[in-house]
Amino acid sequence: MTLLEKIPRDIERIARLPERPIVDCARDPITRKYAPATQALVDVVTARYSRGVRLSCACRDRKVQARGGGRILVFHEGRPGTPPPLPIETMVEAFCADGAHDEDTCKVVAGLRSGQETRLPGLGRPCVTALNPAQAWVLREAPKAGGALGFLSIGSGKTFAAILVALAFPRVKTAVVLAKPDQRLHYRNAYLQLREHFRVPSLIFDRTNDRGTYMIEGAPALHFIPYSILQQMKQSDILERYSPNLIVADEAHCLSAAPRSRSAGSTRARRFLHYMAAHGDVHFCCWSGSLVNKSLQDMTHLSAHALGLGSPYPILPDDVEAWSAVIDPSRMPDTTSSTAVALSRAFADGRRRSDVALLVSTNDDVREGLKRKAMATLGVVSTKSASVTCSIAMHMREPPKMPEKVKTALDGVRKDWLRPDQADLVEAFEQATCAREVASGFYYRWVYRNPKCEWANDSEQACPGCRTIKNWFALRKLWAKELRKKLLHSEPQMDSEKLCAYTYVLCILCVVSY
Repeated sequence: MTLLEKIPRDIERIARLPERPIVDCARDPITRKYAPATQALVDVVTARYSRGVRLSCACRDRKVQARGGGRILVFHEGRPGTPPPLPIETMVEAFCADGAHDEDTCKVVAGLRSGQETRLPGLGRPCVTALNPAQAWVLREAPKAGGALGFLSIGSGKTFAAILVALAFPRVKTAVVLAKPDQRLHYRNAYLQLREHFRVPSLIFDRTNDRGTYMIEGAPALHFIPYSILQQMKQSDILERYSPNLIVADEAHCLSAAPRSRSAGSTRARRFLHYMAAHGDVHFCCWSGSLVNKSLQDMTHLSAHALGLGSPYPILPDDVEAWSAVIDPSRMPDTTSSTAVALSRAFADGRRRSDVALLVSTNDDVREGLKRKAMATLGVVSTKSASVTCSIAMHMREPPKMPEKVKTALDGVRKDWLRPDQADLVEAFEQATCAREVASGFYYRWVYRNPKCEWANDSEQACPGCRTIKNWFALRKLWAKELRKKLLHSEPQMDSEKLCAYTYVLCILCVVSY
């Protein structure tokens, strides 16, 4: 019996999953306080990771005066519109012990002589002394569930959670956070702000020349790897080199891959899936504000890797495809199959209806029922709305009807992986690029300057130049088909177009030289 045969059918497994109360992350609009249970969770988790009361933090600018005899006087900048706090008199040893994480500042203060003073620039941000409910929720449930799946909106604190979750798992020594390249500076600033009042892991960037690699003795190492590095041709084994036992995926929709078409996913998704398949003891935490883009298939594999059999979403490929036909937004959702009836009974109170024909509820009823079940599952964290307050004005624009010629060309690109000129597409990036071009009413194609030949369409009477061009296109089409077939069952060192091409060239050179 295979592993998949041992797993119970997804609908039975999910129905038996235990449920727990959902944390209310919203503040009271009048008192600006959280619900009592939420506040208790925040207090408990904050106390677990907090450094306690600081003698002098670097959140704001400071001025240090040496008084002699090892004594110093520390002046802190006040908040805008408020007077500065009273200065703190302390010893150099106590100041350096309190700020041991900042070696440069400690060296400057320790080198002061009596009567000297120095200004220490701060981070220019308010002190963060307490976590928010979403962060506390993640840190509380991730070690219990073995991972976390977060539907977290903008401003919900995903960066702080990604840094601190490495400390939530006692056995984790090496962790990796996957994020977008433009988040390097954001993570560095968040780390500097967080370490002033919380325990943090060591933060190591993917480049040795990146300013901001911070080491904490005895703490787990957190490596920052951008998705752009993960998908480079030379970095096919980057996860194996770091060998992390915890992977945190910020903006996890970048790892989307449908289970029936893993090769159609990005290179970074394939490399992530290869590593997770080869290492069964890796914890996985992922979150994004848009985990589900178009289909349930976008994130079922992420939920399975994060929560295992505790995932509130289907794991078996057949079930994922069948559930998507029922739950995904569609003009004609599946409402008659056995899967649709079973989902209606499980999640839309279909069992209460006596008429068999009415057992299937609407697409929205099933989707909302599954959403409630997922939010009540251990390890799933969600916020209802964005935490960033801003006004948005939206105006509806009626799009013109798509021409039939463009619609036919788009169907060929999306379904058959064929360009309008019948050339084969290989990778999902090429497919998305071509689909965007065709939707705009054009597409790029190969054109060779050649004298006009009235027999160009006749391979027998065409000129040599036309025959060469036609033969080249035919060979290029065969090469694209072979390459796509190879990527369909990709493996390390053969999981990208360039690596496959490089390997084929080496094989040809070996044959020729032999």
